[in-house]
Amino acid sequence: MLKERMGWIDSLRGFGIILVVLGHVDFPYKQYIYWFHMPLFFILSGITISLSREREVFYTKKVRSLIFPFVVMGTILIVIFSYFQQINFLKEITKFLLFGGVRSSGYVGAFWFLPSLFVTQAIFYEGYNLKKMSYKGILALLVISCGLLGNSNLPMNLSLFPIFMIYLIFGKFILPKIIKEHFSYKTIYIFAFSGILLGKYSDFQLDLKYGLISNYFLAIFIPITLTSLFVVLFYRSRLNFSKKILSYIGVRSLKVMLTHNFFIYNLSKCYDLVWWQNFILSVILTILSIFIYEKAIENTGKNITE
Repeated sequence: MLKERMGWIDSLRGFGIILVVLGHVDFPYKQYIYWFHMPLFFILSGITISLSREREVFYTKKVRSLIFPFVVMGTILIVIFSYFQQINFLKEITKFLLFGGVRSSGYVGAFWFLPSLFVTQAIFYEGYNLKKMSYKGILALLVISCGLLGNSNLPMNLSLFPIFMIYLIFGKFILPKIIKEHFSYKTIYIFAFSGILLGKYSDFQLDLKYGLISNYFLAIFIPITLTSLFVVLFYRSRLNFSKKILSYIGVRSLKVMLTHNFFIYNLSKCYDLVWWQNFILSVILTILSIFIYEKAIENTGKNITE
């Protein structure tokens, strides 16, 4: 059941991508959003990843869903950004395609996530299927790879690969058990609240794009406990209206991730907006542009078949 597309996962993705947009405007408390909003997507990808697929099918799907939009949409936006900002296109596209991560900026600032997720999922898949080592082999690989931590010279945020892998392992092997065994709200609340207190009083900092981690234990504990809380809340929620709205956005979370910075950047440059105005306008314009794009594709398909 957990391997199938379900409404609560889409709703949670919608909630997460809204937080991503909020984190990219001058929201005064965005450091708290960074505690879990990107780990949330890694963990959800762990829930939905299929490790039993044939290798060709697995990589075809991942290249199509992650690398293709990364390259195509990233190139288009860098062309636009380079033209209007009068910067060197070749330099921008080279550092974007070959390095990514912290060097992804401007319109493509959020694109760092896609190749990082692709590489982590690929290693996750290979580790699981190598002589059927299952999670034990993945854990051994994880321990060995801890030597990557702190090496900021690695491309595609590979210095954080061990952290990303823990998120995927949790989503794949542990979180489904929490859902199926119906852990009590009280237990989850206690862990989540404990994580918030630990983060607050230790001045915890987490920014996966820039490799900013002030405490590696809390970089695992806080995202996992907060994500578990929201997973259970969304899984058991009966708020159908709000879930439908978030689900609509969640299904299009990749498109939102690819386009929202274009609106945030230009709105902040052209108008003197406070953070909440930029946030609301950026969300509206992003969703509207996606809606128009999908309608145009739909109408084009109808015209071809007629």
